Amino acid sequence: MGLGVPGRRSKQCDIGGNVAWRLVASDGADEDVDHGQVLASFDEAFRFRQEDPERGVVGLREPQLGAVYAVLGHWASRRSQPATVVMPTGTGKTETMVALLVAGRVERLLVIVPSDALRDQIAIKFERLGLLKGLGVVAGSA
Repeated sequence: MGLGVPGRRSKQCDIGGNVAWRLVASDGADEDVDHGQVLASFDEAFRFRQEDPERGVVGLREPQLGAVYAVLGHWASRRSQPATVVMPTGTGKTETMVALLVAGRVERLLVIVPSDALRDQIAIKFERLGLLKGLGVVAGSA
């Protein structure tokens, strides 16, 4: 079943009795996308660009950029304890998760949502890399 993203498809699969969605090749072949190629496309693709409305600069908002720095710092410390990112409503949590996917070159990212509709919405954002390309935060080649 596709998520309605032009040129992209995903398929439902079972992982340990749980439903998961995997991205498959854009040519419609029923094989998984090579995650190594996806990760390689993230090399040098992220810019720590902060929004500055007074100068007409688009980018991440201050809470988003702060969260990205904090999480990358936590990951760099190689601590085994999990961390929680708390951000107020409307500050762009989804875009922050997508930014972390690219900036951290994450091989696997678990996102838990309370509904099918929200799952589909977030899956589309991850497939398209959200608004980040348009904001100049992620390169068009990613």
